[in-house]
Amino acid sequence: MKKMVVILLCFLLLALTSGCTNKKTQQQSGANKSKNSSQKAQSQKQDKPIDTELQSQMKMYKDIKQYEFKEAETQRKLDKQQLKKLQKAQESNGAQSGGGNNKSQSNQKSNQNQNQDKKKENK
Repeated sequence: MKKMVVILLCFLLLALTSGCTNKKTQQQSGANKSKNSSQKAQSQKQDKPIDTELQSQMKMYKDIKQYEFKEAETQRKLDKQQLKKLQKAQESNGAQSGGGNNKSQSNQKSNQNQNQDKKKENK
């Protein structure tokens, strides 16, 4: 009979200790869950500024590309105008001199080289 009582007490003690530890682990896991949810909320709050910063950087990049495109477009227009002027000058020089194309061709080449140098400087 004494052995039965000792065994019952052991089981009772074992049941009580396991029940207490379960409550503690549940409380700890509940605290961890609340910490995790607060960390998630903080990370979401931090994500928003990163997103807005990324959007602002993307907008800046887009603006820069648009500016570069407009600059290149104006440079192309200027080059076309200058080329037309050179062609008109060459035609008028060719008609006046009758056979002096060598001089006008060398002038045109030097002007084209100058235009290319300007393009390189702008880049």
